[in-house]
Amino acid sequence: MLDKRCNVISAYLLVRVSIFVIFCVTATIFTYKSYHLLQNPDVDINLISRLQGPLSSDNPLLIKTLRNEYLEHPTHMPYNLTEDDEANSGYFLLHNRYTSKMIHHYINYLFGQQHSGFFIEAGALDGQFLSNTLWLEKDRGWDGLLIEADPFNYKLLINKRRHAWISNTCLSFNNYPYKTLIKSMQQLDEDWGDPWVYRARSEIYDPRKGDREIVERMSTKSYSNVQCFPLLSYLLALNVTTVDFLSLDIQGHEWDVLKTLPLKQSKIRVIAVEHYVTDQIGQREITKKWVADHSFIKYMEVNGYHILDFDHEPNYLFILGTEKKLIDIAKNERSPDGR
Repeated sequence: MLDKRCNVISAYLLVRVSIFVIFCVTATIFTYKSYHLLQNPDVDINLISRLQGPLSSDNPLLIKTLRNEYLEHPTHMPYNLTEDDEANSGYFLLHNRYTSKMIHHYINYLFGQQHSGFFIEAGALDGQFLSNTLWLEKDRGWDGLLIEADPFNYKLLINKRRHAWISNTCLSFNNYPYKTLIKSMQQLDEDWGDPWVYRARSEIYDPRKGDREIVERMSTKSYSNVQCFPLLSYLLALNVTTVDFLSLDIQGHEWDVLKTLPLKQSKIRVIAVEHYVTDQIGQREITKKWVADHSFIKYMEVNGYHILDFDHEPNYLFILGTEKKLIDIAKNERSPDGR
């Protein structure tokens, strides 16, 4: 019986040793081949790195490339805002007509006395029309980052001369970077409404969707490849650990981005997000009677956020649960529609 056990143990040890030897030989061969591949001038080093799998969001080379190649420094030149908006200080005439009254109401109340801070606005358009952050930057001296994926809107954003970092990229839905295809929309006929109704509909191309909205069927379309980065990568590139206000309006993919929030590496105090459920998107021109997505609210609550309010756009406003002071301030303020 003892001899049988010894034979079993010996066989087990032999298998383990064999596996270890095979692993070492394989690793040596791979290292040897990789070395000689890199010495070969005909081999694309970028391809070799891609073979190793997706880059992590905190990869040092990724952070360096993002900082040096995809982020434009804030300008110190005077603003180049359009006169119609410039004449209306605060939230501007276009904001009152086209953007969320609820968001501006609460942001003014929560941060009206805070004269320094950091914001991120993804879906920045030209940096003025529908902007949730221009007031914070211009009147309260905040720093920030404006992300706009659409190349046509980005050119207009540059021309506005915002005093914030700007980037012609998009937020990744994953914890690694990748490129994606952006569908841009332009007004087909100048008599068909405001051109921004079309420009603001730029989105990540999805061939399964088709032209579900009237605006899409009345526009010309173009397509471009855009680089996407995880939110954490932007924060590391800018050496930012606290975001006071995050604004997400990226045409239907907001929840995907929120699932990648680097909650352990950073603090995001207040989040404003546009969020449609699937069966609401195609009805945008039909009705304005939206019902809150309670599964979405529940997801944010599980991840430590307190729902402050929502509206029919539909925009949601969340406060980080540990921000007791902001929550107390919000409790004393009524919704702009009297709720």
